[in-house]
Formats: sequence, C-alpha cells, structure tokens
Amino acid sequence: MKRFKSFIIFSVIGVLCVLIDYSIYIFLFNVTDLILIPKILSSIASVSVNYFLNSKLNFDNQKKINIKFYSQYLIIYAFLIALNAVFNSLFIKLTGEVKLSFWLAAIIAAFTNYFTVKAYFSRINKNKNPILKKIT
Repeated sequence: MKRFKSFIIFSVIGVLCVLIDYSIYIFLFNVTDLILIPKILSSIASVSVNYFLNSKLNFDNQKKINIKFYSQYLIIYAFLIALNAVFNSLFIKLTGEVKLSFWLAAIIAAFTNYFTVKAYFSRINKNKNPILKKIT
C-alpha cells in the first residue's frame, strides 16, 4: 500500500510538472518565437519542481537540497526524457498514430521515471544515513 501511495504522489507531482512545463514553454514560445530555448528552460523548471517536491513529499529526503544531487537528478531526467522520445518515435513508426504513441510512451515513462527516481532517492538517503551505509 505504501508503494501505491508513493506512486500516486509521484504521478500527481508529475502531472503538475507537465502543466508547468507546458505553460512555461507556451509562454516563452509566444514571447520569443524560438523553439529550443523555451523548451530547455521549461524542462529545467519542470524537472526542478519535480526534484524539490519528490525529495520532500515522496522520497523522504528531508535534508537540505544538495547541488550535487540536484545536478545528478537533472542528468538522470535528461536521460529519461530522451528515453521517452525514443519510445514515442518507435510507437509512431509502429502504429502510425501520433496521439496513441504519445500516450503509450507516457505510460511507459511514468513507470520508468518512478522506479528510476525512487532508486535515485534511495541511494541518496542510504549514502546520507551512516547506519544504512554500514549495513549495505
């Protein structure tokens, strides 16, 4: 039951972050008419909110936010975003359906992201806890 609750919290945070990403992207796109810079900035903002909310509300990381761990998190999410794009492209090639492919890739991404981020925060919490560090 605890894992299900954790996944639900992760999902709600994820939906919020998608809305943040989309809102910032559309705003910056309309202001600048650029594509890449608004997407990079909106992604960084979304992943940052995701990091702070998940670290505090979902994965028991009550310590101060550490720039080293935050930087690692950004790198992990860059990989996860790239993985999502690969799945999306693959599903478009297989099905020919853009909307269906988006949602299939999003479903896979939700689970992949959850387990990757959970493992990441577990590693952080283990490394910060000297008792856990000695046991494992």
